[in-house]
Parts: sequence; C-alpha cells; structure tokens
Amino acid sequence: MSVRPNLPVVVITPFYNSEEGLTRCIESVLNQSFSNFEYILADNRSDDGSGHIARSYLEKDSRVRYRYFSEFVSQRENYNRALRELPASARYCKIVQADDFLYPSCLEEMLMLAALHPSAGVISSVRSIDGQQDPPNAHLVPEFGSGRDIARATILGKFYAFGSPTTVMYRGDLVRERVDFFRKGAFFDDTDAILELLKHSDFAFCQKRLTHTTRDPESILGRVLSFDISLLYRFMTARRIGRCFFSENELARLMHYLTRAYYDQFVRSLVHRHDRWNYLAFHRNVLRDSAAIKIDLVSTCRSFFRNLARRYLAS
Repeated sequence: MSVRPNLPVVVITPFYNSEEGLTRCIESVLNQSFSNFEYILADNRSDDGSGHIARSYLEKDSRVRYRYFSEFVSQRENYNRALRELPASARYCKIVQADDFLYPSCLEEMLMLAALHPSAGVISSVRSIDGQQDPPNAHLVPEFGSGRDIARATILGKFYAFGSPTTVMYRGDLVRERVDFFRKGAFFDDTDAILELLKHSDFAFCQKRLTHTTRDPESILGRVLSFDISLLYRFMTARRIGRCFFSENELARLMHYLTRAYYDQFVRSLVHRHDRWNYLAFHRNVLRDSAAIKIDLVSTCRSFFRNLARRYLAS
C-alpha cells in the first residue's frame, strides 16, 4: 500500500454557528497528506463568525468552495442539502463535521483502501472519541467485508464500525442516487443510511486512527447516550430492514431475542431510573417517528407487568 492513490474525492463540512471548532476542522482537511480534493463548506445561514472563517479560506486555498444558504433548515436537511452539492466528478465523498477533525493521513489511507476494494460503498476506520479508541473491539472488524456480512454483524451487536458521519467515506455514485441521503424521521439517520448502502455495496475498514469525534453532551445525541440507544437501534433496525440481511427463520429468532431483551431492559430502566419519564418519552418518540414501527410502549408495559404478576401468582 505504498502507492499514493489518485481518486477524485470531495470533502464536505456542513455547519451552523460553529465558530469555536471550525478553524481546527478546516485546517485538518487542508493539511492532509493527500491533496487532490475539493472542499465544500456549506453554511446553514450562520449568524456568528463561522461564515467569516469559512470565507477567509477562499483566498488561502484554491480547493475550498464556500456555499451560503439563505434558508435556515434543520441539521438533517442541512446535511442533505450539502450532499446535493456533490459534483458528478466526485468518486468519493467525505463528510467532516465542524466540531471534528481528521488526522493527516485520513484521506490517503481511505482512498488506498478504496483502490484495493472498489466495490466498497462505505469506508470506515478507527476513530478517537473522549480520548479513547472506537470501536474498542476494532480487531474484530475485517479490512473488507460484504455489505450483507457487515450489516448482519452490526445488527447482531458484534461490533459497530461506523462511528459518526466524520468517521466514514462514501462512494460518490451512491450518494448521488439518494435525493435525501439521511432519511427523514430516523433518529439514527447516519447508520440507517449506511445500512441502505450496504444492501448493494461492500465495506472496507482501516485499523488506523484516522478521525476525531468531539462529543457534545448538550447535543441531541449527547443528551440521550445513557438511554440504552444501542439496543433500541438494533431492535428497530431488525424490524425495519432485517429481512434484507437475514433469512426468514433467522430473523424470526433474532426478533424473538431482541424484543425480549429490549423490553426487559426498558422496564428495568423505568423501575430504577430517576429520569424514567424522560427515558420513556425518548423511546416513545423514536419508535413513533420510525416509519416502519408503530408500538405503544405504555400498553406494552402494562401487558408486561400483568404477565409478570400472573407468573408470580402462579408460582
């Protein structure tokens, strides 16, 4: 892997009021060891100093493109809108979130993997988050795997190799095929998008630490990290698209296990957590917003406790 790749790639940073971390983010991209790329900075009508920072790089580096959007939209739509800027010439697309940054060899390492595995629609790597390596069991992730095998391992909980949007690189043709790359109504929209790509493409993974994720405890995800979201995601995903990756019998067994595990954990959390009502509201909202799942958790809990009482009285 000593040959430097020469594959066109476009890096995109969608941002809104990201003055604090934007310079570090931009510098990390422009200082990559691989230099043949275009960099799009997509401004969601920021009203702090972010726009000024982004525009200042137009004069410093010819690879930078600045796109200002006068209509303010949600974070998901801001990302979707930015991805629609991907030019037809781009073979690969790399999102870098404004609070995050890349290590110097990120693009080079990912593009070398892309050259080795051209059928890979998603390329990922080890990342740094909270001072730790993620995933912690990265040694279990193969350098190359079929989309079906990687999706199955993810839903089964063997490993989670996708990190955040900054962690992965997508094949450009797959991005352009989707009008809305991140699905409306999906709380886990980035992982949902990856699994959709893995229906029709493969996966490659670099064991080197190539990106850094900055975790904001006040972000949407940061506020709910302790709400058993991994099990919730696996439960929802198996119900929504498990049939794409598992046989009918496999999926039936998996759903039996995940349903029991999810509701057991859910009820235990309602009993023991001090923030149980916030926990309940989060799970109800996530399940309610899922296009494929309509579950009344209150009725389910009542049924669970009734069945528990019957088993107790019968023993």
